[in-house]
Amino acid sequence: MKKIGILAIILVAVIGLYFLLPPRSEKVFIPAKPVTINQPPATVEGCKTNPKLPKDDLSNVSYGKDPSQRFDFYPATAYPCTFLVVVHGGGWTSGDKAKFTNTAKHFQDLGYPVANINYGLPSFFPDQPDDLLSVMGFLESNYGAEKFILYGHSAGGHLVGLTALSQNKIGGYGGRVAYPSVPIVAWIGSSGVYDYQLLADGGSRVRSPRGIFLHYAGGEAAAANPIAYADSQDMPCLLIAGDNDNLVPFQTATNLAAKIPSVCSYQLQTNKGHNDVQVYPGRVLNPVTDQLIKNFLAGLSK
Repeated sequence: MKKIGILAIILVAVIGLYFLLPPRSEKVFIPAKPVTINQPPATVEGCKTNPKLPKDDLSNVSYGKDPSQRFDFYPATAYPCTFLVVVHGGGWTSGDKAKFTNTAKHFQDLGYPVANINYGLPSFFPDQPDDLLSVMGFLESNYGAEKFILYGHSAGGHLVGLTALSQNKIGGYGGRVAYPSVPIVAWIGSSGVYDYQLLADGGSRVRSPRGIFLHYAGGEAAAANPIAYADSQDMPCLLIAGDNDNLVPFQTATNLAAKIPSVCSYQLQTNKGHNDVQVYPGRVLNPVTDQLIKNFLAGLSK
């Protein structure tokens, strides 16, 4: 019982520290450079060979000056220029790529070079989506990426959805990092936050999911809300949610899919909670999520 009490005190202290820390950088918004392309190419096909592609798995590759700006890389050759980026969750305040190693290796087994990333924690909007763009720029310049597919869970789902949906919008989401010159062609979110207005408001910013998001957004909640950027010209997406999610209402996915039904597929898994619907909810593969993603990716290659 003493250990549980000590852990609880530490957790409260970490969350409290998050609300006291200043942003990692000044909130001076410079519009991100949009990628101007026609209807985003719904295909993973690309180059047959990639001379820049590393041959071996790599750990903790740095893509920025901050110690948190690291990623693990897993090369594959079936689609050597179509890179898949995995973004962990954690409520914008915690989490680590290590929990998504199995997921990253699973995508590698499907033939995609994979970057499993860490990003600034704790930090404030737009630092985290900016980190995602920084990773993508690094992969384009150094590893020969020509297309990107993004996968994120929970807060990671929010980050990939925001970054993808605002790709072709003037000014993007209002970040400080330019989009790479090569496009995001598809994205996948599990238990993601796509409309913060549906998050529960429990009256305490520490305990309330909406309060945590609003503090993270720092007065820019509208700019950080993925659904605001959605339209029928967006790239394909796959949304996966559980009907027993007590952190992120599955209706955030339902509403986004309803807004862009021509490009977005959606599946609600019954009797599944927040973490149950990800690729690896623990050490065991979720076979339903696995097949959904395989079908989705196969559709992109037709």
